[in-house]
Amino acid sequence: MLPDPQDRLIRSATAKDIAGIAAVHVRAWRSAYAGIVPEATLEVLNVERRSQMWAEARLGKRPADRPVLVAAVGDIIVGMTAAGPPRDRDMPYDAELYAINVDPDYWRQGIGRRLFLHCAERLSAMGARSLYLWVFTANGRGRRFYESLAGEPLADSTHDHEMGGTKIPEIAYGWRQMPGAAAASARL
Repeated sequence: MLPDPQDRLIRSATAKDIAGIAAVHVRAWRSAYAGIVPEATLEVLNVERRSQMWAEARLGKRPADRPVLVAAVGDIIVGMTAAGPPRDRDMPYDAELYAINVDPDYWRQGIGRRLFLHCAERLSAMGARSLYLWVFTANGRGRRFYESLAGEPLADSTHDHEMGGTKIPEIAYGWRQMPGAAAASARL
């Protein structure tokens, strides 16, 4: 756990966090992906369905190499991240960041950066030396965020992600060396 003087905390997710994670997931997607993901896809996102998805993720009972972390302000979940072994066999990286979402009311406060770095620290402690992720090509905000963390766009690693019958281009970002974890404890 990483306490912060403003009552902010990064910690492992538990089953008690499911509704909070689901709410962040829905709010973040609706804000970040408007105009990128089909509107109908965003409209059907709801906390109940996302809660079911996260309940199936067995929070609190996950293997150590598949961490799910949350950022909390007091008792409110305001961000989350999930990572683990690479899902793409052709990617020459030790770990993959599956998801990172921050409630839009908390954007640009350092929470996403802190979550990312703490997740990298957790993966590094398990022996991972490199990291990659996928981001929608049209997600300029997300791409600038990853670039601010020294992520490199992998121009030769692109694909289309199908959603709601629409193909949405994605690009991979990579860190050949695990991002510096010492900064994870930096103030927000």
